[in-house]
Amino acid sequence: MPQDTKARELDRLEALSDEAFRLELRDWIEANYPPGMVRYPSRRLFWRENREWFMRLSAKGWIGAELAT
Repeated sequence: MPQDTKARELDRLEALSDEAFRLELRDWIEANYPPGMVRYPSRRLFWRENREWFMRLSAKGWIGAELAT
């Protein structure tokens, strides 16, 4: 996602009420969570087991490292 698109999406999300954000997040997770992926694994998953989910989160712009300043 281009940086300006990410900034606009962040602005849009920040403008939502808490409830509207929760609803949007729930809807997105329901539509994008891989159907074969365990929801509450009893162990840490290997990359091959959760790659698809991380790639979907990344494509949405909802995952990434941020360093404290």
